Amino acid sequence: MSKSSTITSIRLFLATLFFCSISNTHAELPNLGGAGSDLVSAKQEHTIGQAWLRSLRKQTRLVKDPLINDYLENLTQELAMHADLEQTQFDIVVLKSQSLNAFAVPGGVIGLNAGLFHHTASEQELAAIIAHELAHLSQRHFARNLETAKKNRLPQLAALLGSIIIAAADSKAGMAALATTQAAIKQNQLRYSRENEREADRIGILTLIKADKNPYAMPGVFEKILKQSRYNDFNIPEFLLTHPLSESRIADSLNRAERYEKKSYTDNLDYYLMTVRTEMLFADNAHVMIKKYQDTLKQNPSGDHLNATRYGLILALTRAGKFSKADKLISPLLENDPYRNAYIIAKADIDYYSGKTSQAINLLKGHHEINPENHPIT
Repeated sequence: MSKSSTITSIRLFLATLFFCSISNTHAELPNLGGAGSDLVSAKQEHTIGQAWLRSLRKQTRLVKDPLINDYLENLTQELAMHADLEQTQFDIVVLKSQSLNAFAVPGGVIGLNAGLFHHTASEQELAAIIAHELAHLSQRHFARNLETAKKNRLPQLAALLGSIIIAAADSKAGMAALATTQAAIKQNQLRYSRENEREADRIGILTLIKADKNPYAMPGVFEKILKQSRYNDFNIPEFLLTHPLSESRIADSLNRAERYEKKSYTDNLDYYLMTVRTEMLFADNAHVMIKKYQDTLKQNPSGDHLNATRYGLILALTRAGKFSKADKLISPLLENDPYRNAYIIAKADIDYYSGKTSQAINLLKGHHEINPENHPIT
C-alpha cells in the first residue's frame, strides 16, 4: 500500500471513530455492561482523541485568548472532579465560532464553541452543557458504540466528519452538507442516540449537583435551544444536529432536576467578563461596541453585571486607541478587585498599547511573583 493510500485509510478510520462520539446515528448498542468496554481500551481512546485533535487544530480556527481558555478549562476541571471519570487530564479546545455547539471526543477531548457564551444566560447554563459532554466521556459512549461503527457505511461516516469540521468554522456549505448527510440516515437509528443523550442528561445532572451547580439549568438551556431552532428554521444550532433534542427529553431532565430542592446560586463575575470578551473577539468595529456599552450603562445604570459592561467598554476603548478613557475606567475596577486576571491584563494592555511598555511588564511581573502558576498572567 502506498503512503498516500495509507494516510487516506487512517483518516477514514479516524472519521469512523469520531462519528461514534458525536453522531446522532447508531444501530443497536452491544451489551457491554455499563460504561466499560472490552472493545477498546482507555489508552486506545486517548490515542484516537489525540490524533483527532491534531486534525482539528489544522483545519479549524481556535481561540488563542488565554483568559477565555483558562476560564473554560477551570470550569470544565471543576465539573470533571465530580463526573466519575477515569481520566484526570483533558484537552479543552475552544473553537472560534459564534454558533452554539459543544462536543466530546474519546480520550478526554472537549470541544467548546466560543459562541456558547452568547447562547447561555449564566454560568449555570454553560456548566450544564459541559456536564452533559463530560457524561458522554464518563459513560464511554464511543466505546459502547464502536460495534455500530463497524456496521455503518464508511463513505457516509467520512462525509459526516468532513461536514462537521467545515461547519465548526461557520461555513454555510458545511452546515448544509451536515444536514443533508444526517437526513439520509434512517429514522429508526436515531432512537439509540437519544438513549445516549438521555443518559448523558441524567449523569450530567448528577455532576451538577455534586459540583454545587444548578440542576434546573440543564432542562432550561435545552428548552432555550429548542425554541431557538423553531424560530429560525434556516439556522439550526449545530448542537441540535449532533445532540437530538425533544420535548420529552427536556421534560425528562426537568423531572430529574425536580428531585432536588431549588436554591439560589451565586453568579460568577468571570462568566460575564468572558461573555463580553468573546463579544469583542468577534466584533468588527470597536466604535460600534463603544456606543453599545455606553448606551447600556446609560439606559440601565443600576442593572445587573455593570462591571462586565464597564469591562466591555474598556476593551472597546482600548481597541479604538482611546487609552486615557480606558485607563480612567479600569482604575476603580482594579482598586475594588486588584487580583482579578481580566482587570490586570486589561490594565497591562492599556499601558502597553499606549507606549508604557515597562509599566505593563512590571504590572504583570508583580502579579506573576505572587502567583507564578497563573496561566493568563504568565
